[in-house]
Amino acid sequence: MRIWHNILTALIIASSLFVMSCGDDDYDDKIITGTPDIPAAYGNLIGTFITSDTTWSGNQTLTGKYYVMPGVTLTIEKGSTISFTYHNNDNTKVGAIITLRADATNYDTPQPSGKLVAVGTSNEPIIFTSAKGTKEAGDWGGIILIGEAPNNIPGGEGDVEGFDTSIKYGGTNSTDNSGSLSYVRIEYCGFGIAPDSEINGLSLYSVGSETNLDHIQVYKCTDDGFEFFGGSVNTKYLVSAYNDDDSFDMDEGWNGKNQFWLAVQAPGADNGFESDGRKVLGEGDASNPTIYNATLYGFGTGKDASDKNYGMRLREDFQGMLHNFVISNFAGINWKLESNDGDVTSANFDNGNLHLANTVFWGNNLDADTPSELSGFGSADDETRFLATTQNNHYASPLFQNASNFNFALQNASPALENAATPPNDGFFDASATYRGAFGTTNWASEPWVRWDDSLGELPNEVPEAYEGLQSIGTVISQNTTWSGNQTLTGKYYVLPGITLTIEKGSNIAFTYHDGNSEKVGAIITLKADATNFSSARPSGKLVAEGTETEPIVLTSAKGTKEAGDWGGVILVGEAPNNIPGGEGDVEGLPEVVKYGGSNSSDNSGSLSYVRIEYCGFGIAPDSEINGLSLYSVGSETNLDHIQVYKCTDDGFEFFGGSVNTKYLISAYNDDDSFDMDEGWNGKNQFWLAVQAPGADNGFESDGRKVLGEGDASNPTIYNATLYGFGTGKDASDKNYGMRLREDFSGKLHNFIVSNFAGINWKLESGSGDITSANFDSGALELQNFTAFGNNLDSSTPSEFNGFNDATDETRFLAGANNNAVQDPMFTDASINDFSLQESSPALTGATPPNDGFFDSSATHQGAIGSDNWTTKSWVRWND
Repeated sequence: MRIWHNILTALIIASSLFVMSCGDDDYDDKIITGTPDIPAAYGNLIGTFITSDTTWSGNQTLTGKYYVMPGVTLTIEKGSTISFTYHNNDNTKVGAIITLRADATNYDTPQPSGKLVAVGTSNEPIIFTSAKGTKEAGDWGGIILIGEAPNNIPGGEGDVEGFDTSIKYGGTNSTDNSGSLSYVRIEYCGFGIAPDSEINGLSLYSVGSETNLDHIQVYKCTDDGFEFFGGSVNTKYLVSAYNDDDSFDMDEGWNGKNQFWLAVQAPGADNGFESDGRKVLGEGDASNPTIYNATLYGFGTGKDASDKNYGMRLREDFQGMLHNFVISNFAGINWKLESNDGDVTSANFDNGNLHLANTVFWGNNLDADTPSELSGFGSADDETRFLATTQNNHYASPLFQNASNFNFALQNASPALENAATPPNDGFFDASATYRGAFGTTNWASEPWVRWDDSLGELPNEVPEAYEGLQSIGTVISQNTTWSGNQTLTGKYYVLPGITLTIEKGSNIAFTYHDGNSEKVGAIITLKADATNFSSARPSGKLVAEGTETEPIVLTSAKGTKEAGDWGGVILVGEAPNNIPGGEGDVEGLPEVVKYGGSNSSDNSGSLSYVRIEYCGFGIAPDSEINGLSLYSVGSETNLDHIQVYKCTDDGFEFFGGSVNTKYLISAYNDDDSFDMDEGWNGKNQFWLAVQAPGADNGFESDGRKVLGEGDASNPTIYNATLYGFGTGKDASDKNYGMRLREDFSGKLHNFIVSNFAGINWKLESGSGDITSANFDSGALELQNFTAFGNNLDSSTPSEFNGFNDATDETRFLAGANNNAVQDPMFTDASINDFSLQESSPALTGATPPNDGFFDSSATHQGAIGSDNWTTKSWVRWND
C-alpha cells in the first residue's frame, strides 16, 4: 500500500505540473501547495487534488476535475474568471470543482468537509466558464459541493452521480459547512455522464446549513441549474437562466430556507421546479424547504407539454412552505401534484404539510389545445384547491416591467404587490419583501454579476430624457462597455447609472487636446444611482479600471508633446452622504443633470487599481474645475488603490463628501493642492505620497463643512502619508502649506512626514466660527506621530517657529502626547523622488495602524514609505 501511495503521489504532482504549464502564467503554486497527502480511499479519482489551503485569483484556465480534499479550503478571489477547457466528450476531461465531505476515518485526525470560498461582489463577480472561443452549454461540468448533512436515502449515505463510489455524501451533521459562494456566475456548463447521472450547474449533495450561498447564477447548463440532494443549506438570490432541464431540482429530504429565486427557462427545457420528497416513498423525512419570493418564467414551448415544462412538478411525498410566487409563460401547466402509487404529495397539500399560497399565475399551459383550460392545472380538483380563498392565490397578469428584456420587477399597478405573505422575521428572511415573486419594483437582476445573453445580457439601451442633453456635448455610454489596448478619444464620456465601463489592464486611453474649448475637454464621468428616470431603479455607474504593477492603465493626453491641462480627468459620482444643504449637489463644471449625493454610504462607483492619470486638469470657471481624480459622494464599496495623478492643472485628488477608502495614492507635480477634501468625507486611507509642483498650493487642503456648524464634518482616518513641497510657493503667506485645515475639519491623521514646503507646516483655522483649531484641542482632530522638517522656506527667517503658524500651534503640535517632532526624516534621496527612509531615520518609528482588515498594521513607520520604495514600479511616472 505504501508503494502504491508513493506512485500515486508522484503521478498527481506530475499531473499538476502539467496543468500549471498549460494555463496562464499566473499559476505559480496555486494548484497544489505543500506535500500531497491523499488517502488510498480516494486513489481511483481522476483529476487534480487540492491537498492544502489554496487561493486562485485573476484569469485561470484549467483542465479536468479539481478535488478539494476534506479539511482543505479553496479560495477564489473576487473578480476572478476560472475557465475550463473543452472535454471533447471525454468524461475524464470534463471540468469541475468538487469539495469532498468530512472524513473521520481516512486521516490521522478527523477532517471536516472541504470548502470552496468564492466571494465576489456585484461589480466583481467570480465567473466559472468555458475556455472555448465560442462558448456553448455543456462545454464543461459544474460545481459540486458535498457535505455530511442528513438526507433520506436508505442508509443515509449515497454516491455522487457520475463519479467513483469513493465520493460519498450524507451523514448526521445538519450544520456542516462546505464554504461560501456569493456573487458567482456558473455558465456554459453541464454534462450527462449517463442517463439520470449528470453534473448540474451547482450540485448540492447533503450540504449543511453553515454553508453560505447567495447571489449565484447558473447560465446555459445542459442539465439542471441548481439541484439539492438532501441537506439543510439555505440560499438567497439564485438565478437559473436558460438551463436545459429543470431550473431548480430538489430531492432526498432537503429542508433549507430560501428567498429571492428567479428561473427563466430555455426554450424546450423541462420544469421550473422538479420537487421530490423521498428517495423511497414513505421512508425518512421528506423534502420540506421554506421558499419565499420566487419568480418562475417559462419560454412558452416545451419538449412535451403533457409532462414537461411545468411551472412546478411536485411529487414523491414532497412537503414545504412555498409562499409569494409568480408563475408565468410555461408551455405546460402551472403545477402538478402527484398522487399515484402511494405518493402523498397531493394529500400533503390537503392536510397542510405542503403550503402553496400567495401565488400569482398567468399565461401558462400554452401548448394545450385550449391554453386557458383549467387555467393551467393538472386537474379540476387541483384548480379548486389551489384557488380556495384561504390560499390567497390569484390568476392575474403580474405586470412585469419588461419581461422581454428580463426585467421581472413589478409595475406599480401590479397585483403581485398586494396580498403577499410576510416572510418570517427570523434573521434569515427579508421580512420587508411583502410582494409576490422574486422582485418588488426594483430589478436586482440587472446588476453586473448577472448574464442574460451571450453578449453579457446588456441592459436595455436606455437614454432617458433627463440625460438626452448629454449626447449633444459628449458620448453617453448606455450599455456595459470594455475598452482595451491603445485608444484615442475626444470629449466627455458619461457612464449612465447601472452601466459599467471596463478598461482592461495595460490599456492606454489618450484624449485629444481641447484647444481651450470646455465642451471638447476629455473626461470620464460616472453618474450616480437613479431610481426615477429608468424603467427600473439603477445603481451608480461604474468605472472598472484594474491594471497591474507591470501593466498599468494609463489615462493621458494624445498630444505629441504632452502638458498639464491637455484634457480633464476622471470624475466618479455617487450617492453617498455629504454635508451640503439638502444633501445633493451639482458636479463642478458639468450639466445640471450630473448630481451627486444621497444616503447610501456603501455606494459602489467601481474599481481603480494601478492607474495613472496624467497631463490633466481643466478650469471651467473660477472654483469650478476638473481635477485629476474627482470623487463626488463616492461610497465605501468603491475600490481605489495604486493610483497616481501626474501633472494636473488643479488638484491631484479631491473628495466631495462620501465614504470611499483609498490606499497607495500618489499626487505628483500638480498645480493646486495634492489632496483636497471637503463636504463631510469620512473614508479610511493609507500610504499617500504628495510631491508638489514648483509654485503649487497646499499638500492638504482639508475642509470640514460646506456651511460651518451644519452636518457631519469631514472626518477621515489617514495613516502613513508623506507630503513634500518644492521649496517655492505662489504666495508663502497663505499658499504652499504642508496642510491647511479649516471649516470645522476633524479626523485622525497619524504617521505623517511634512517637509520642504515654501510655507508653514500646517495651519489650523479658528476665525469666524471655524472650530478646526478647537477640534485639535478637544481630540476631535488628531495630528500625531508626525515628523516636520525644512518648511517655511519662503519666510524671511525660515526657522521661525520651525514652520508653524504661531508659537501656540508649535507648542500644541510638539506636546508630548502627540509624539510629533521637528527632525530630519532622512529620506534616501528626495532629489530623485526616493522618499524611502534610511536605516537610521527617526521616522521609522510611529503609531501602529488599526488591525481592522483595511489598514496594513505592520506599517509602524512615519510617512508613506518605510525602507522599501514602492514608488519605483512601472505604474509610477516621475518625469516626462
